[in-house]
Amino acid sequence: CPPSLLECLAGDSDGEVRRAVASNPSCPPAVLERLAGDSSVWVRSAVARNPSCPPSLVERLALDFDSMVRNAAVASPSCPSSLLERFAHDESRWARSAVASNPSCPFFLFERLADDSDVGVRCDVASNPSCPPVVLGRLACDIDAAVRLCVASRPSCPPSALELLANDVDEDVCRYVARHPSCPSAALEVLIKDVDGYVRMYAAGNQALPLGRICRSEDVFSSSEKDFAATDLNKLSELHDHGVLTEEEFVAAKGRLLGRND
Repeated sequence: CPPSLLECLAGDSDGEVRRAVASNPSCPPAVLERLAGDSSVWVRSAVARNPSCPPSLVERLALDFDSMVRNAAVASPSCPSSLLERFAHDESRWARSAVASNPSCPFFLFERLADDSDVGVRCDVASNPSCPPVVLGRLACDIDAAVRLCVASRPSCPPSALELLANDVDEDVCRYVARHPSCPSAALEVLIKDVDGYVRMYAAGNQALPLGRICRSEDVFSSSEKDFAATDLNKLSELHDHGVLTEEEFVAAKGRLLGRND
């Protein structure tokens, strides 16, 4: 959309139109400056969330009288660290969550918010792509399963944390660990013996688990089934390698073979 047209639409009488202008990454800074003073909190929030919003404007919106606008500004990667530190101590759970979700959140605030009393804030810390591995390791021991689930679902989850979570009491956590591409083989050998059929299925379908290890497991196959299982698994692997089976079909088929007694 041409800047001249965005500038024209920024004065539209319909708030949704002005909000759309405020959300456009190509919106000129002068127009964003103008919309930062809009009467609509939705428009001002859109300005704060715009990746092209200048840091000085983000800082101004972080002090807006409306909490929704403030939180949007605090969640912006351009928000100054001094303001992030201030809002990390805010009474509002939503303000602290905005800090915890900010990809520019400094290490010392990640450490602080990992001990927050609100489970939602700790989940936001665990879900933040910038969360350091050492903090993820701490959150892997969180008392709330929702937080541990966020840790297990992270692509960058440390192997040591995955090994710990492989013994989690929550089935959903174990399921995420079992299908994690970086799950250590030692953890998968624990999960392949899990009482939950889905956990065993995901563990069996994980590329990190050697095919032969499945067939040697006394907990998965009876001795009379081992030869048949090895043959079937090799056939499934060949079909997958030749593109006959998709990744999802391959995992499901191995899961059915693994859980044939379920």
